[in-house]
Amino acid sequence: MVGSGLVGRDQLELENPEKFSNNGIVIVREALDQEEVTIVRKLGYKEILRQGDVRQIMPRHVLAEPELRLLPFKKRIVEALRISLGNSLAYIPDLTLHCNQFGFPGWHTDSGSEHDKGYIQSSGYKFVKCGIYLQNNTQEWGGGIMVVPGGHKFPILTPSRTFNRKVKSFLNRMQTKSKNIAVDIRAGDMVYFDSRSPHTSTFPSNIRKPTEEGTYHYTKEEIPEEHSKLVLYWDACNEEMVNDFITN
Repeated sequence: MVGSGLVGRDQLELENPEKFSNNGIVIVREALDQEEVTIVRKLGYKEILRQGDVRQIMPRHVLAEPELRLLPFKKRIVEALRISLGNSLAYIPDLTLHCNQFGFPGWHTDSGSEHDKGYIQSSGYKFVKCGIYLQNNTQEWGGGIMVVPGGHKFPILTPSRTFNRKVKSFLNRMQTKSKNIAVDIRAGDMVYFDSRSPHTSTFPSNIRKPTEEGTYHYTKEEIPEEHSKLVLYWDACNEEMVNDFITN
C-alpha cells in the first residue's frame, strides 16, 4: 500500500452524499479503520491464493465469510447511501472481491446492457456500484479508479432514446480525455458511483502497459501482496429499481 498519492483537483465535494445527483460519485472516508483493513486484506488475499491466485472471489465465497458479507451494512456506508438513493435502500447480493484487475484503457459504464431500457434515462434513476478499497490509489500501483464527474447525466433528452444515448456517448468519449479525475481513494474508503458514469481503473505505472485494449489480471509474481489491489464490490439502489434491474 506504499506509494505517492494521486494529484488532482480538490475532491472534498465528492465526500458529500447530498451532492451525488450532481457528481455521480461519493467517497465515504474511513468506512473501515486501519485494523479492519489489515484483517480484511489478509483474509481476502488468503482466499484469492487458495483458489489459485484468481482475479476475483465469487459471491458464494464472499457470503460465506462474515468478515466480508457484513461490511456493506456498516452504519456510515448505509447512512451515506440512503442520503443519495433514498431511505428505501436495497442491495443486490452480488458481492465479489477483486484482486489486481485493471482495464486498459478500460473506459466503460456498468449499465451497458441496459442502454435501451427507458428507465436508464429517467431522472429517478438511482442505481450505483459500490466498492470498499483496501489500499491507497497511487500512481505506482493503481488501487483505485478514474471517473468523469457528472458523466452519468444525459445532456439532452428528446423523445428519441437512441439519439439521447448517442449524444451522451459522444460527450463521454470527449470527457474521458479532458475531464477525468483520479479519485483520491485511501485504504478503508468506500466509494459508490452512478452505474451510468464512465470510469476505469487506475493503471499502475510499475506495470508495463499492454499493447492492446482489454481487462488484465496480474499474479502475485507481478504484483507483490503488499501492493496488491483488493476491492469488495456490490450493487445498491432505491428499492423501486430492483424489479427493473433483476428483469434486465
